[in-house]
Amino acid sequence: MYLSNVFTTFLTILLTSYTNPAHAGCYVTGDFISAEETGIQVGRACHGYGNPRVAGAFQGVFAPLQKKSSCVNVSGGQHVDMEITNLSTTTSLNLDDDVCQAEMMVNVYNCNQGGWHDAGGWKYRVDPNPGSC
Repeated sequence: MYLSNVFTTFLTILLTSYTNPAHAGCYVTGDFISAEETGIQVGRACHGYGNPRVAGAFQGVFAPLQKKSSCVNVSGGQHVDMEITNLSTTTSLNLDDDVCQAEMMVNVYNCNQGGWHDAGGWKYRVDPNPGSC
């Protein structure tokens, strides 16, 4: 009986992980990210910047499946490509500025060469690359 329960539990875990793959990952090749500098640029893209205030690239309404992108030059002869996609196929959505920044920073802090993940109906991506935008 015990062995049967262990087998059933193992099989359930195995099938669940196989049928529900994680929609996240870190790049394992390419340029390394400057978390501090990229964090500043993420904040500008999510919250806006300047006086008078200029809207950030990720502010405003996203149409269904719309992707908004931003490319920023950073030090060291590098640029960072940033993207957010509304994964809804039917609904236009407005991404909260604080959620935008927090979720983009997941890719910065957890992936030293950039990465991507899906959360709350959105796809977030940060990718450092050589050269200018």
